[in-house]
Amino acid sequence: MGRHSLLASRLTMASTHSSRWRRLFPSLWWTAAIILLLMAAYVVVGRQLMLLVPDYRERLEHLFEERIQTPLTIAELNGTMSGLVPQFVARQIRLPAPEGEGSPFLSHPGFKVEEWYEDD
Repeated sequence: MGRHSLLASRLTMASTHSSRWRRLFPSLWWTAAIILLLMAAYVVVGRQLMLLVPDYRERLEHLFEERIQTPLTIAELNGTMSGLVPQFVARQIRLPAPEGEGSPFLSHPGFKVEEWYEDD
């Protein structure tokens, strides 16, 4: 008699654990599916927005000029997504040259946006 009651109690414990998993599994699955869909939407929207980056070349030139207090020109500005991180590439950045010297320029600098904030 003791063996049967021990076996019965173990079976009820196993059934309660499996019923918990049966109730929990669909919500975990839906949560994972929603997270994946949101990440995919972020990448798609990010890639579409990266197509607009060249339109901001002049505004970026003016921003850099204000920050470094010297004129400069950017020949080309592009944006891409590297996984979930946006990358911006500015090519042929020209700075004014001191008299009698050639104009220095950066041919292929790139930078990643890791944290965005605005100064007050």
